[in-house]
Amino acid sequence: MLFLGGIALGIVNFIIGYGALSADLEAQLAAEGAQGGPAILIGSVIFGTVIALALWFLVSRMRIEFVKWVLIALVGYGLFSLFSNGIKAMDLIGLLASLLQAAALIFLFRPDAKAWFAAKTR
Repeated sequence: MLFLGGIALGIVNFIIGYGALSADLEAQLAAEGAQGGPAILIGSVIFGTVIALALWFLVSRMRIEFVKWVLIALVGYGLFSLFSNGIKAMDLIGLLASLLQAAALIFLFRPDAKAWFAAKTR
């Protein structure tokens, strides 16, 4: 549930910061002579959310243990990119979302999780 909460907070963060994100992307695309900023932005958020939900499903319902390492890598990359770009006021919700996801992933390394993964039905 923590992981899903992190995804939900990420969506809220996107909705709150949509105006600023869209303006920045439009400026970058205009400098390159391209168009389609809002569509690219919304499409990438939808794609990222679908990927996160699919990975959550593979770990929580299908009990595929390897996927937890993929989630660790993606959440770690998200945290790294937040800190490398410098955290702004808008990024605090994104930081909280990433921390919720990281907290959820910690539970995948508890001793009872190892037994849970091993007990999956074939």
